[in-house]
Amino acid sequence: REMYYSPDVSKDPYYIPGVKEAKSEVCFPLMIGERLIGVLDVESPEIDGFTPDDIRILSTLSAQIAIALENARLYEEAKRLSLTDPLTGLPNRRSFGIMIENELRRAERYRRPFALFMMDFDNFKSYNDKFGHSAGDDILKKFSNLMKETIRDVDFLGRYGGDEFIAVLPETDANFALVVAERIRKKIESENLEPPVTLSIGISVFPKDAREKQKLIDLADHACYEAKEMGGNRVNFAGV
Repeated sequence: REMYYSPDVSKDPYYIPGVKEAKSEVCFPLMIGERLIGVLDVESPEIDGFTPDDIRILSTLSAQIAIALENARLYEEAKRLSLTDPLTGLPNRRSFGIMIENELRRAERYRRPFALFMMDFDNFKSYNDKFGHSAGDDILKKFSNLMKETIRDVDFLGRYGGDEFIAVLPETDANFALVVAERIRKKIESENLEPPVTLSIGISVFPKDAREKQKLIDLADHACYEAKEMGGNRVNFAGV
């Protein structure tokens, strides 16, 4: 983890050939604290091609490069965390907002349908009250994975908040939406928890039910509310 200088690479048993014209090479570890994150490798077409001043400048540059790379990594990590639900690892509500805008533009342009699911677990509070929040968190993580396994790779599944989840299924009309929703509902029901935790699903379809983002969300949310009012563990379409 220190600077390495090879004034004549032809005599260096550790040299790994890079640039064909290279005659000398200097390498600097890119360090963040005690952590090695990369290597800056500079080669010269001349034997002993680096002066002490060159090495000092490159050493300073390598430190700046390490900091820049670490800052970029931290920025990407912060961005990822801002779009991800920390409990389930699913996209969060903010991520959904970005995704639905893109899907609306695509669907409008190509005049294609998509379905929006608003999903809410039935009796989840009772389960939480009986077994505690840690057990409730475990169930949310497990059910998140079950739902994700049930939909296609092109479909979006996110946590909307609490025990509410939202899904967007591109290229999906009402008939196919019902097939997928029932598959998800039955998957959750088959876990046979006690007290029972099941799933109510409200569905709106673009453009049949609405063309605006908030209207589609509100319709699916209301359909989900109606499903719960009817006893839960069911699929309900907007306007039905």
